[in-house]
Amino acid sequence: MEFSALNITCGYGKKAVIKDFSLKLGASEVICLLGPNGVGKTTVFKTLMGFLRPLKGTVILNGYELREIKPVKRARLLAYVPQRESSVFSFTVQDVVLMGRSAYFGFFQRPSKADRDLALSVLERLGLSGLKDRSFSSLSGGERQLVLIARALCQEPEFLLLDEPTSSLDFHNQLRVLSLIKELAGNGLGILMTTHMPDHVFMCGTSAAILGKDGFCAIGPLSEVMTVEKLSRAYGIEIKIFTLNGNGSFKVCRAKMDSLAYVAKKDGLYDQS
Repeated sequence: MEFSALNITCGYGKKAVIKDFSLKLGASEVICLLGPNGVGKTTVFKTLMGFLRPLKGTVILNGYELREIKPVKRARLLAYVPQRESSVFSFTVQDVVLMGRSAYFGFFQRPSKADRDLALSVLERLGLSGLKDRSFSSLSGGERQLVLIARALCQEPEFLLLDEPTSSLDFHNQLRVLSLIKELAGNGLGILMTTHMPDHVFMCGTSAAILGKDGFCAIGPLSEVMTVEKLSRAYGIEIKIFTLNGNGSFKVCRAKMDSLAYVAKKDGLYDQS
């Protein structure tokens, strides 16, 4: 069980945006992809999902090149959660989650009782049972994000890719989603997520991939990648990281704006500094 990129060059047409990018994602791992706007995070993500073909190199899913795997089989192994999603139709929450089962039945085939039972089970697992008959379009941002994760889980994938899962969420729902990501990895899922928040990496990541301007790239364990030097270079500002009271907590902040910093605790809780 492995999802990997081997020396891929990503871009559009003949223009390369990211060169010689490699990573390996296994079971129970959370790799966080972060960096400032405009450095190619979305391009890398689209390439890893198969939306873009790499200009060079290969993306491997369980021993096979991603482009050689049929879309239906790929959907049973690899699930994607977008930043946000809206619907012009009045689908219920249960209907949206059931859409994750589309990889398992053909055209004009109705979901079986087993499919419906699985959808209800996933909703219960995520604490969303009370919303099953609500219209998806009526939900708050945090509720929608959890429903999209529930839909992805209904695919029963081995790997989960999340594009900025906490984007535009309030503080409470950020914690709710990040805690869920940590829990899902603990249950065996391999997870790749993009984020703009270094604190979120300390909270739920096992490894990190930092992209910066001028082709800068650093990939590896948090202890090697999430350093003052690498973060400062990637974001182009002076950054400080503090360990607080020896309790495994971290504070990541701009060196001259400490009042805006947050503390990210490895036990899944947050405190303001």
